[in-house]
Amino acid sequence: MFGNQDTRMSDVRDDLAAVRNDLARLADTVSNMVSGQSRAARNNAQGMMDQARGQFYARANDVSKMGNMFASEARDRLHNANVEIESRIERNPITAVLIAAGVGLVLGLMSRSR
Repeated sequence: MFGNQDTRMSDVRDDLAAVRNDLARLADTVSNMVSGQSRAARNNAQGMMDQARGQFYARANDVSKMGNMFASEARDRLHNANVEIESRIERNPITAVLIAAGVGLVLGLMSRSR
């Protein structure tokens, strides 16, 4: 009877060892799955960040080009206005001097009242 009970205890120990081994393999499998999912999520997030960064830089480049275009246009308009004013002054020097004197007088009166 004891031999039979010792055999049963040995079988139970063997079964427990097998269950422990199965649980260890299951834990490794779950760990590997979680690690793989984590890597996939990280790679997906990195890809999305790279795509967003690329779109941001493309928009910034477009805005920069537009800003340069507006600055160039403003420079051209200012240059044309300067050329026009110089041309008018050369054509009508007396009128230009009288306008300058009038502006100076108005500015002088305005600064005096303060």
